[in-house]
Amino acid sequence: MWWRKRTGSARTPGRVDKVGWDDLLGRLRAVVLDVEASLAPERVQTIWELIDVGEPGIALELLCANLDDLEIEISSSTFTAIKAAGLTMQVDPSYWEVLQVAER
Repeated sequence: MWWRKRTGSARTPGRVDKVGWDDLLGRLRAVVLDVEASLAPERVQTIWELIDVGEPGIALELLCANLDDLEIEISSSTFTAIKAAGLTMQVDPSYWEVLQVAER
């Protein structure tokens, strides 16, 4: 697997292929764009900041927690993208398994 845990942060890349890392961040950014209208701007800003400083796993966890707390229904395609990013980053599945998904 191209994703490695390192001491210090479990969600930062080890020796990650640049294309793979950029692809992951791009997919995560697309998810945020899909749901940002449903969240308060300050919540979205925090998620963007986490992505920008290289903490996409924490950003995904926070995004899922916000969607769950606010009981926001997401599309099945957004759910699939969240799940794929989470699995890639080895995020605990409990973050996305509780999300409300339309048309599941």
